[in-house]
Amino acid sequence: MSIIILHGDHSIRAYEKLHLLIKYAKRKGLEINRISAEDSVSEKLTSKSLFAPHALFLIEKIKRAGKKDLKWLKENITRIEAEIIVYEPSKLSKTIINSFPKAKVEEFKLPTNIWKFLDAFYPGNSRNVFRLLHEIVKKDTPEMIVGLINWRLTDIYIFLKNPEKISYETWRLRKLEYQAKKYSEAKVVKILRMLGKADFEAKIGKNDLLTSLDLIIAIELE
Repeated sequence: MSIIILHGDHSIRAYEKLHLLIKYAKRKGLEINRISAEDSVSEKLTSKSLFAPHALFLIEKIKRAGKKDLKWLKENITRIEAEIIVYEPSKLSKTIINSFPKAKVEEFKLPTNIWKFLDAFYPGNSRNVFRLLHEIVKKDTPEMIVGLINWRLTDIYIFLKNPEKISYETWRLRKLEYQAKKYSEAKVVKILRMLGKADFEAKIGKNDLLTSLDLIIAIELE
């Protein structure tokens, strides 16, 4: 039995590691069992049997787990013989991490300049966004940047629709609220669609993704 926790704000890197681990588990012939935010973690684990050496449990969105589940995990998780991966595309608190004794923890952190870029990505701020984008692409790919923009815009859209569904630290919520005020729901959807089209066209060799990003920023964030 092993427990691996993958978390952090660099959701792209965290997901890449998750994909590799699942691929490896499938090669070993492990049965993949997903536990989502709608499930009771304790009930799902116990219903699948505490002794499942040929299974892998993927626990997602553990932040939504209740105190009862976290307490159960801390007291019982080491009895489970299956492989366990906890995946959270944001930073987890020590309380949650401590609910998984003996877990191997990998945190994926976003570099400071990427944080600045994502926070700056709003209408009326194109000059700063251009500058930060072209600093970032010296080390990271446009594909990764598009993924992170999608992540941030999705957060903004959810915040505009129902702020209570966003469960970040207070300081991050304040930043997200400030940024969300710069957008309408229609604007967010429009940019998301443009990014999706740009990504697709880059994949089929029709357009250069960085050039498309520059155009989106120039048109939509001016």
